Amino acid sequence: MRQAGMLVERMKKGEAAPDKHFNPYLHEALEYQNILLTGGEWAERKTSCFADSSKPLLIEVGCYMGKNVLEFAEHNPEWNILGIDITYKRTVKAARKIKSLGMENAKIVISDARQALAELPAGSLAGLCVFFPDPWPKKKQRKNRLLQEHFFEILKEKLNPNGGFFWFKTDSEDYFLCVQETLRQLKWSESESDARPNGLEPLPYTTVFEALFIGKNLPIYRRVYQPQRANVEESPQR
Repeated sequence: MRQAGMLVERMKKGEAAPDKHFNPYLHEALEYQNILLTGGEWAERKTSCFADSSKPLLIEVGCYMGKNVLEFAEHNPEWNILGIDITYKRTVKAARKIKSLGMENAKIVISDARQALAELPAGSLAGLCVFFPDPWPKKKQRKNRLLQEHFFEILKEKLNPNGGFFWFKTDSEDYFLCVQETLRQLKWSESESDARPNGLEPLPYTTVFEALFIGKNLPIYRRVYQPQRANVEESPQR
């Protein structure tokens, strides 16, 4: 998927797309120069891509078609919202919606989440959301999961020490329990079920997948976590 981002980046620099790539979303990406950023552009413009860089930054990893990015941005205009995904179809559709609504506090990045997160200055991230990531359910597949100890070590460095949070939702009990145990070992605080982060408008921010699972009466596991900080006591619960 990194290749898709690289192709967009090359085309933005004036190179022609390879003959075998005729996907319309790849070409449409060029219409969103200041909304849809490649990983390289994010690395260069991470502190200047928003109209007001002083606003707290919320990132949604795996933003799909941008539904939650739009809701976060609309209902929390005092925040900057960044959606990250790895396919140009999803990122282009999200960027298309942002452009049509004229939202200045919402951007999309086509990149691997680990790479995009690594570019952030330490302590600059107000919150990160991961809603219904690929559970990789088979035991031999678990190594492919995004949410593992190394990811949380990076995230802790990037989160604001005064209230920075990680908001997690999944329908996979196994994935939830693995994340829960990892963060307990790392001594992160854990909210009650269905809690929402402080600072955001108290809306459910329901994803497409979440609505589908709720409609099937399937269990959903939701928590807000915060890394332990010396001399800082913050509660993520509402």
